[in-house]
Amino acid sequence: MPAATTTWQSGRAMNQPAPRIVRRPYGGTPAADRRAQRRAALLDAALDLLAAEGVTAVTVRKVCAAAKLNDRYFRESFADIDDLMGAVMEHHIALALTTLTEAAGQGDTPAEQTRLVVNNALDFLTEDPGRARLFIESQATGPCAPAASS
Repeated sequence: MPAATTTWQSGRAMNQPAPRIVRRPYGGTPAADRRAQRRAALLDAALDLLAAEGVTAVTVRKVCAAAKLNDRYFRESFADIDDLMGAVMEHHIALALTTLTEAAGQGDTPAEQTRLVVNNALDFLTEDPGRARLFIESQATGPCAPAASS
């Protein structure tokens, strides 16, 4: 008589190695792309909340609800809300630098370059209501605030 083998619910014998987890496409989208999409949704949701309600309204629960994601996906990309807000700030600083650098290279004279940079900076801040609030409020609160002097 063969020895009885204890099995899991899946029918796999307990003494067999676990199957290797393969990161496969879901709906044709690779796992890394889905992760990047979720991260971008969280960044956008944080900026939208900041624009509408201010930095104190940006919580993990509200950001996840606005992004229509489970908080598990928040933890996949960010350690905490300060980490998220730091990423939002870094993203928009990079966008601002790109915009202003391109503008500075277009003018023929220093005066024209200055005018283009100032106009592009104002356009950059006003085209998304959250950006101006992000740059202003981050100076007083959150991960971008100056360290308190002792």
